[in-house]
Amino acid sequence: MRLFMLMIFSMLSLVAFPKGKKNQVLHSKEQSKPLIIDGKSNDWQVPLIFNKKSGFYYGISNDKQNLYIEMKIKDPVLMQKILTLGFTIYIDPNAKAKNILGINYPEKGMMNRKKGKNRQKNKEPNLESRAERLKKFNMKFLTGMVEGQLVGFDEAGMEESYFGEDDIDALIQINNKGELIYEAKIPLKSIFKNPSSYLKGKPFSIVLETGYFNSYNGRNAEHMAGGFRSMDRYNRYGSPYGGGISRARPPMLGKMRQQTGSPAMQYMLEPTRLKIKKVVLNK
Repeated sequence: MRLFMLMIFSMLSLVAFPKGKKNQVLHSKEQSKPLIIDGKSNDWQVPLIFNKKSGFYYGISNDKQNLYIEMKIKDPVLMQKILTLGFTIYIDPNAKAKNILGINYPEKGMMNRKKGKNRQKNKEPNLESRAERLKKFNMKFLTGMVEGQLVGFDEAGMEESYFGEDDIDALIQINNKGELIYEAKIPLKSIFKNPSSYLKGKPFSIVLETGYFNSYNGRNAEHMAGGFRSMDRYNRYGSPYGGGISRARPPMLGKMRQQTGSPAMQYMLEPTRLKIKKVVLNK
Protein backbone atom coordinates (compact mmCIF):
# COMPACT_ATOMS: atom_id res chain seq x y z
CA MET A 1 0.00 0.00 0.00
CA ARG A 2 2.80 2.39 0.86
CA LEU A 3 4.48 1.80 -2.49
CA PHE A 4 1.18 2.36 -4.26
CA MET A 5 0.63 5.70 -2.46
CA LEU A 6 4.14 6.85 -3.39
CA MET A 7 3.45 6.09 -7.03
CA ILE A 8 0.19 8.07 -6.92
CA PHE A 9 1.92 11.05 -5.27
CA SER A 10 4.68 11.00 -7.88
CA MET A 11 2.16 11.06 -10.72
CA LEU A 12 0.23 13.93 -9.12
CA SER A 13 3.41 15.95 -8.57
CA LEU A 14 4.24 15.70 -12.27
CA VAL A 15 0.85 17.22 -13.07
CA ALA A 16 0.82 19.84 -10.30
CA PHE A 17 4.42 20.93 -10.71
CA PRO A 18 5.30 21.17 -14.40
CA LYS A 19 8.81 21.76 -15.62
CA GLY A 20 10.33 24.93 -14.18
CA LYS A 21 10.61 28.14 -16.16
CA LYS A 22 14.40 27.84 -16.07
CA ASN A 23 14.19 25.02 -18.60
CA GLN A 24 11.80 26.80 -20.95
CA VAL A 25 13.20 27.83 -24.32
CA LEU A 26 11.69 30.39 -26.66
CA HIS A 27 12.26 29.37 -30.26
CA SER A 28 12.56 32.32 -32.62
CA LYS A 29 10.22 32.10 -35.60
CA GLU A 30 11.34 32.20 -39.21
CA GLN A 31 11.06 35.57 -40.93
CA SER A 32 10.89 34.52 -44.56
CA LYS A 33 10.92 38.14 -45.73
CA PRO A 34 13.00 40.91 -44.12
CA LEU A 35 10.93 42.93 -41.67
CA ILE A 36 10.61 46.57 -42.72
CA ILE A 37 11.15 48.78 -39.68
CA ASP A 38 8.29 51.21 -40.26
CA GLY A 39 6.11 50.83 -37.15
CA LYS A 40 3.42 48.91 -39.06
CA SER A 41 2.46 45.37 -38.17
CA ASN A 42 1.18 44.23 -41.56
CA ASP A 43 4.46 42.52 -42.46
CA TRP A 44 4.86 40.66 -39.16
CA GLN A 45 4.92 36.91 -39.69
CA VAL A 46 5.11 36.01 -36.01
CA PRO A 47 2.15 35.67 -33.62
CA LEU A 48 2.74 37.82 -30.56
CA ILE A 49 2.99 36.34 -27.08
CA PHE A 50 1.28 38.16 -24.19
CA ASN A 51 3.10 38.29 -20.87
CA LYS A 52 0.50 39.15 -18.24
CA LYS A 53 2.95 40.20 -15.52
CA SER A 54 4.71 42.84 -17.64
CA GLY A 55 1.88 43.72 -20.03
CA PHE A 56 4.14 43.20 -23.08
CA TYR A 57 2.92 41.63 -26.30
CA TYR A 58 6.11 40.48 -27.98
CA GLY A 59 7.45 38.37 -30.81
CA ILE A 60 10.95 37.28 -31.82
CA SER A 61 11.97 36.16 -35.29
CA ASN A 62 15.09 35.93 -37.42
CA ASP A 63 16.50 35.18 -40.83
CA LYS A 64 20.09 34.27 -41.71
CA GLN A 65 21.28 37.87 -41.23
CA ASN A 66 19.11 39.60 -38.62
CA LEU A 67 17.32 39.23 -35.33
CA TYR A 68 13.89 40.92 -35.23
CA ILE A 69 11.99 41.97 -32.11
CA GLU A 70 8.40 43.15 -32.30
CA MET A 71 6.28 44.56 -29.48
CA LYS A 72 2.77 45.88 -29.06
CA ILE A 73 1.67 47.82 -25.98
CA LYS A 74 -2.05 48.28 -25.35
CA ASP A 75 -2.08 49.46 -21.74
CA PRO A 76 -2.04 53.29 -21.59
CA VAL A 77 -0.16 53.48 -18.27
CA LEU A 78 2.58 51.16 -19.51
CA MET A 79 2.72 53.18 -22.73
CA GLN A 80 3.24 56.39 -20.77
CA LYS A 81 5.94 54.71 -18.71
CA ILE A 82 7.86 53.68 -21.84
CA LEU A 83 7.55 57.05 -23.56
CA THR A 84 8.41 59.04 -20.42
CA LEU A 85 10.98 56.87 -18.68
CA GLY A 86 12.48 55.08 -21.68
CA PHE A 87 12.81 51.50 -22.84
CA THR A 88 15.77 49.14 -23.41
CA ILE A 89 16.24 45.81 -25.15
CA TYR A 90 19.14 43.90 -23.61
CA ILE A 91 20.80 40.89 -25.24
CA ASP A 92 23.14 38.50 -23.46
CA PRO A 93 25.02 36.14 -25.81
CA ASN A 94 25.91 34.01 -22.78
CA ALA A 95 22.24 33.20 -21.97
CA LYS A 96 22.46 34.52 -18.40
CA ALA A 97 19.94 37.38 -18.83
CA LYS A 98 22.59 40.02 -18.05
CA ASN A 99 22.63 43.56 -19.46
CA ILE A 100 25.48 42.96 -21.93
CA LEU A 101 24.29 44.61 -25.17
CA GLY A 102 21.50 47.17 -25.15
CA ILE A 103 19.35 49.30 -27.42
CA ASN A 104 18.03 52.17 -25.30
CA TYR A 105 15.16 53.62 -27.30
CA PRO A 106 13.45 55.88 -26.50
CA GLU A 107 15.70 57.48 -23.93
CA LYS A 108 14.36 58.65 -20.59
CA GLY A 109 12.69 62.08 -20.62
CA MET A 110 11.51 62.03 -24.23
CA MET A 111 8.03 63.22 -23.27
CA ASN A 112 9.29 66.05 -21.01
CA ARG A 113 8.26 68.82 -23.37
CA LYS A 114 6.90 72.26 -22.58
CA LYS A 115 3.15 72.52 -22.65
CA GLY A 116 1.58 74.16 -25.67
CA LYS A 117 0.34 77.70 -25.06
CA ASN A 118 -2.77 77.31 -27.18
CA ARG A 119 -3.92 74.01 -25.76
CA GLN A 120 -7.69 73.85 -25.35
CA LYS A 121 -9.24 72.66 -22.10
CA ASN A 122 -12.31 70.52 -21.51
CA LYS A 123 -13.08 70.34 -25.19
CA GLU A 124 -13.20 67.11 -27.16
CA PRO A 125 -11.55 67.56 -30.59
CA ASN A 126 -12.97 66.20 -33.78
CA LEU A 127 -11.56 63.09 -35.44
CA GLU A 128 -9.52 65.12 -37.88
CA SER A 129 -7.64 66.98 -35.16
CA ARG A 130 -6.90 63.71 -33.36
CA ALA A 131 -5.56 62.20 -36.55
CA GLU A 132 -3.36 65.25 -37.04
CA ARG A 133 -1.99 64.96 -33.52
CA LEU A 134 -1.23 61.30 -34.12
CA LYS A 135 0.59 62.17 -37.33
CA LYS A 136 2.73 64.82 -35.62
CA PHE A 137 3.51 62.48 -32.74
CA ASN A 138 4.68 59.70 -35.05
CA MET A 139 6.72 62.12 -37.14
CA LYS A 140 8.91 62.81 -34.09
CA PHE A 141 10.10 59.23 -34.30
CA LEU A 142 10.23 59.03 -38.09
CA THR A 143 12.40 62.13 -38.37
CA GLY A 144 14.79 61.09 -35.59
CA MET A 145 13.70 63.75 -33.09
CA VAL A 146 13.41 61.00 -30.47
CA GLU A 147 16.90 59.91 -29.51
CA GLY A 148 18.32 56.55 -28.52
CA GLN A 149 21.70 55.07 -27.72
CA LEU A 150 23.51 51.76 -27.98
CA VAL A 151 25.06 50.05 -24.97
CA GLY A 152 28.00 47.72 -25.48
CA PHE A 153 28.00 47.85 -29.29
CA ASP A 154 30.91 49.19 -31.33
CA GLU A 155 28.71 51.92 -32.85
CA ALA A 156 28.82 55.31 -31.11
CA GLY A 157 25.05 55.88 -31.41
CA MET A 158 21.93 55.04 -33.33
CA GLU A 159 20.82 58.46 -34.59
CA GLU A 160 21.13 57.37 -38.24
CA SER A 161 19.76 53.88 -37.72
CA TYR A 162 16.12 54.91 -37.78
CA PHE A 163 16.23 55.09 -41.57
CA GLY A 164 18.26 51.92 -42.07
CA GLU A 165 21.51 53.78 -42.80
CA ASP A 166 23.18 51.86 -39.99
CA ASP A 167 22.89 48.14 -39.41
CA ILE A 168 20.85 48.44 -36.18
CA ASP A 169 17.37 49.82 -36.70
CA ALA A 170 14.54 50.63 -34.26
CA LEU A 171 11.30 52.57 -34.46
CA ILE A 172 8.20 53.33 -32.38
CA GLN A 173 4.85 54.33 -33.82
CA ILE A 174 1.31 54.64 -32.46
CA ASN A 175 -1.37 53.10 -34.66
CA ASN A 176 -4.97 54.24 -35.15
CA LYS A 177 -6.14 51.91 -32.38
CA GLY A 178 -3.98 53.71 -29.87
CA GLU A 179 -1.46 50.86 -29.60
CA LEU A 180 2.28 51.42 -29.33
CA ILE A 181 4.18 49.42 -31.95
CA TYR A 182 7.88 48.79 -31.39
CA GLU A 183 10.09 47.20 -34.04
CA ALA A 184 13.81 46.47 -33.94
CA LYS A 185 16.27 44.85 -36.35
CA ILE A 186 19.73 43.80 -35.16
CA PRO A 187 22.29 42.07 -37.40
CA LEU A 188 23.45 38.76 -35.96
CA LYS A 189 27.06 39.74 -36.65
CA SER A 190 26.60 42.76 -34.32
CA ILE A 191 25.52 40.49 -31.46
CA PHE A 192 27.53 37.31 -31.83
CA LYS A 193 31.19 36.74 -32.64
CA ASN A 194 30.22 33.49 -34.34
CA PRO A 195 26.60 33.77 -35.61
CA SER A 196 26.70 30.31 -37.18
CA SER A 197 26.92 28.65 -33.75
CA TYR A 198 23.72 30.40 -32.68
CA LEU A 199 22.00 29.43 -35.93
CA LYS A 200 22.85 25.86 -34.95
CA GLY A 201 20.99 26.13 -31.65
CA LYS A 202 23.21 27.90 -29.12
CA PRO A 203 20.91 29.84 -26.71
CA PHE A 204 21.09 33.50 -25.69
CA SER A 205 18.96 35.82 -23.54
CA ILE A 206 16.74 38.81 -24.22
CA VAL A 207 15.52 41.25 -21.56
CA LEU A 208 12.80 43.82 -22.25
CA GLU A 209 12.87 46.61 -19.67
CA THR A 210 11.27 50.01 -19.12
CA GLY A 211 13.03 52.89 -17.44
CA TYR A 212 12.07 54.08 -13.97
CA PHE A 213 12.56 56.96 -11.54
CA ASN A 214 15.82 56.02 -9.79
CA SER A 215 15.59 58.70 -7.09
CA TYR A 216 12.73 59.97 -4.96
CA ASN A 217 12.02 62.91 -2.72
CA GLY A 218 9.19 65.35 -2.20
CA ARG A 219 10.21 67.57 -5.08
CA ASN A 220 10.43 64.62 -7.48
CA ALA A 221 7.01 63.45 -6.33
CA GLU A 222 5.59 66.87 -7.14
CA HIS A 223 7.14 66.75 -10.61
CA MET A 224 6.00 63.18 -11.22
CA ALA A 225 2.43 63.85 -10.18
CA GLY A 226 2.16 67.01 -12.24
CA GLY A 227 3.82 65.47 -15.26
CA PHE A 228 1.61 62.43 -15.42
CA ARG A 229 -1.59 64.32 -14.66
CA SER A 230 -0.81 66.73 -17.48
CA MET A 231 -0.26 63.76 -19.78
CA ASP A 232 -3.60 62.36 -18.65
CA ARG A 233 -5.34 65.66 -19.48
CA TYR A 234 -3.63 65.60 -22.84
CA ASN A 235 -5.10 62.15 -23.48
CA ARG A 236 -8.61 63.23 -22.52
CA TYR A 237 -8.91 66.17 -24.85
CA GLY A 238 -6.82 64.96 -27.76
CA SER A 239 -4.24 62.25 -27.34
CA PRO A 240 -1.97 61.67 -30.32
CA TYR A 241 -2.39 57.99 -29.58
CA GLY A 242 -5.85 57.88 -31.18
CA GLY A 243 -9.34 57.03 -30.00
CA GLY A 244 -8.38 53.72 -28.40
CA ILE A 245 -7.05 55.28 -25.16
CA SER A 246 -8.21 58.88 -25.40
CA ARG A 247 -10.31 58.59 -22.23
CA ALA A 248 -8.02 56.22 -20.33
CA ARG A 249 -6.98 57.40 -16.87
CA PRO A 250 -4.07 55.81 -15.01
CA PRO A 251 -5.06 54.66 -11.50
CA MET A 252 -4.56 57.02 -8.55
CA LEU A 253 -2.30 59.45 -10.41
CA GLY A 254 -4.23 62.41 -9.00
CA LYS A 255 -3.19 61.47 -5.44
CA MET A 256 0.55 61.18 -6.03
CA ARG A 257 1.37 64.39 -4.16
CA GLN A 258 -0.23 63.08 -0.94
CA GLN A 259 0.34 59.33 -1.19
CA THR A 260 4.04 58.67 -1.73
CA GLY A 261 3.47 54.94 -1.30
CA SER A 262 0.60 54.68 -3.76
CA PRO A 263 0.56 51.85 -6.33
CA ALA A 264 0.95 54.39 -9.15
CA MET A 265 4.02 55.91 -7.51
CA GLN A 266 5.54 52.52 -6.82
CA TYR A 267 4.92 51.50 -10.43
CA MET A 268 7.06 54.40 -11.65
CA LEU A 269 9.86 53.73 -9.13
CA GLU A 270 10.48 50.21 -10.43
CA PRO A 271 11.26 48.97 -13.96
CA THR A 272 8.75 46.79 -15.76
CA ARG A 273 10.88 43.89 -16.92
CA LEU A 274 10.51 40.68 -18.90
CA LYS A 275 13.44 38.23 -18.92
CA ILE A 276 13.53 35.63 -21.69
CA LYS A 277 16.40 33.56 -20.39
CA LYS A 278 16.80 31.13 -23.28
CA VAL A 279 16.16 32.07 -26.90
CA VAL A 280 17.14 29.84 -29.80
CA LEU A 281 17.29 31.14 -33.37
CA ASN A 282 15.43 29.53 -36.23
CA LYS A 283 17.97 27.74 -38.45
